[in-house]
Amino acid sequence: MSTLEQTASTGHHHGPSKGITRWLYTTNHKDIGTMYLIFSLVMFMVGGCMALTIRAELFQPGLQLIQPDFSIR
Repeated sequence: MSTLEQTASTGHHHGPSKGITRWLYTTNHKDIGTMYLIFSLVMFMVGGCMALTIRAELFQPGLQLIQPDFSIR
């Protein structure tokens, strides 16, 4: 059996992984930069939603949008 046939039959290939493993186990600087940009955009949106919630709470005295006993456990 030749080396070419052995490589083709074992299914090993060279190149980027497919699916979610490409993003989880990457060392490619382009993929890492893309993940950083996506993460920063998501965190910007989450922070913006939190800031708007606090501003809505402070808009009118006595108006409660969030329960006072709200806690994360």
